[in-house]
Amino acid sequence: MKKSRGKNPRGRKNRKVEHTIPPIPVKSVLSSFTLPNPTSKRVITDYVWTQARDEKVLHAEKISSEHVVGRDYDEMAWHSCY
Repeated sequence: MKKSRGKNPRGRKNRKVEHTIPPIPVKSVLSSFTLPNPTSKRVITDYVWTQARDEKVLHAEKISSEHVVGRDYDEMAWHSCY
């Protein structure tokens, strides 16, 4: 059986598709893309302040939660600056 060149197995012609990767968003607009949780943000801000007093938290968000041995644990991500 001969295979035709220039076509993929489904019979469509091969064509180049360009994908555009969007630029990195400005940190000041990140909060508009996530649901606010002031309690969690305050906990993260306090933690960062105890570890690095010269840094300021610009953005904090909850990534995931897990329930382990009767306790709930939240995974958080944040951006900070000096």
